[in-house]
Amino acid sequence: MIEEMSSTLHKLDDVTKNLQSDTSALSDARALFDCVIEEFPSVSNRFSATAPIIYNPEVETGIQKILDGEISGMSEGEIKATECLKIRQEDSTLNSTNTALSFTERAL
Repeated sequence: MIEEMSSTLHKLDDVTKNLQSDTSALSDARALFDCVIEEFPSVSNRFSATAPIIYNPEVETGIQKILDGEISGMSEGEIKATECLKIRQEDSTLNSTNTALSFTERAL
């Protein structure tokens, strides 16, 4: 029993260290959480993309689909929830054409 607990703690510690790594990305976190759920199904109510702790599950799943290149598979709710993340064309044009302006000039 102690060996089993030690093995479990080692796995979870490994996940924790990976999540704290400077190179860990959001897509890595979701993959790690899914792996933990697969190994320990009892944590699914806390680690799933639709867990009650997730404020907006459509943002969570929408961002994951964007990162995975599955934009065409996004639901209307996911599209609406992630709309604020979209870079507008005029924003990108504004940033590239106003580089000669000072910081305050760009802000005003």
